[in-house]
Amino acid sequence: MTEFAINLSVSSSTGFAPFELNCGYMPTIIRGITPFENAKPGIKRFINQAIHNLEMADDAIIQSQVMQTRYANKRWRRESPIVIGDKVYLSTENLNLPKNRSRKLMPKYIGPYKMMNSHPEESRYTLELPDKLKA
Repeated sequence: MTEFAINLSVSSSTGFAPFELNCGYMPTIIRGITPFENAKPGIKRFINQAIHNLEMADDAIIQSQVMQTRYANKRWRRESPIVIGDKVYLSTENLNLPKNRSRKLMPKYIGPYKMMNSHPEESRYTLELPDKLKA
């Protein structure tokens, strides 16, 4: 039942529940279970406990998502605007650097380089790079 509750929770990154992506629909089987009037007391107790456990697991997942969002947003800050003509440093994380040097001894950032074009809404910037880096 816990696995079922987890697979029913909607992921903030995809906007879908795993069950929906896998099967193409969201099941409501467990939530619709109610004990019959003439069911034995043990069966009624089991069904009520199963529904209660599912609701508790679902609430715990939602509470966890809220807490994770709160902690993620706690350190979030708006990006300072970069204006064309400003000088900025370039991260070397995704650059092809000289092969004969150890990566850990290379600088993490190089520059500063002049900003030529800026699209902050897309996090896309154009820098005036030296010919060595362009090659």
